[in-house]
Amino acid sequence: MKLFGDRNKWISITGGMVLLLLVAGCGYKPVKEKDPEKEQTEKIVITNVRLAGIYLQRGQLSFAKEKADKALAADPNSSEANNMMGILSWRLKAYDDADHYLNRAVRLQPDNALAANNYGAFLCDQGKIDKSIKYFDKAAANPLYEQRSQAMNNAGHCLMKKPDLVRAEQYFRKTLTFNARDPEALYQLAKISYDTKRMLTARGFLQRYFETGSQSAESLYLAVRVEYSMGNKRLAIRYARRLKDQFPKSPEASRVKIR
Repeated sequence: MKLFGDRNKWISITGGMVLLLLVAGCGYKPVKEKDPEKEQTEKIVITNVRLAGIYLQRGQLSFAKEKADKALAADPNSSEANNMMGILSWRLKAYDDADHYLNRAVRLQPDNALAANNYGAFLCDQGKIDKSIKYFDKAAANPLYEQRSQAMNNAGHCLMKKPDLVRAEQYFRKTLTFNARDPEALYQLAKISYDTKRMLTARGFLQRYFETGSQSAESLYLAVRVEYSMGNKRLAIRYARRLKDQFPKSPEASRVKIR
């Protein structure tokens, strides 16, 4: 797990899926006068959710559970507390509990796009792909959500599991409407284009992918195959050399022969 920036986010990437947690809900909330008791309760929830996230990041699950329990005890109707408990339950493989808490987090605060994204990721992990897309769409529909592109990326990856390449491509293209330089979407679109024998399109997406400064053994190997398929042996060899130079021990490097 990787700490993500200065807004109390942390991010976990598993098989292309991205999970995001945030102490506070997303979106603008009008400033209201709060009574001291409610304000104190919110502080308890925020503090314990934050600590639960830190412990979860470190793999200290018993401590994370203790803090998540405290957050829920302070306010059982907190979307953030339910979201955290849902993620923790998922990590503990208590899948029924995870479904309960993540679903509740979304129902308690329909504009909590982070909770919607997380619930979508959970449902996808459980093989409920069509249902998961509904929640990724819900997350991306919130114009105040800063990670709309990631929700669309998640939807694309989830549909690749079916596999449904047509719909997956649609979602990766939606990702680019929110972030035209998203390297993951560009790579996946190149891969889908290659798999569906649209080599010129695949080349275009790969060029855009490399222009972001991203590079991997997988992407270079894909570039080799695209250029060979298009009859451009010179460029294919150039990519093959980059692959062998930069990722010499990768399985992809062992698959290419430079002649």
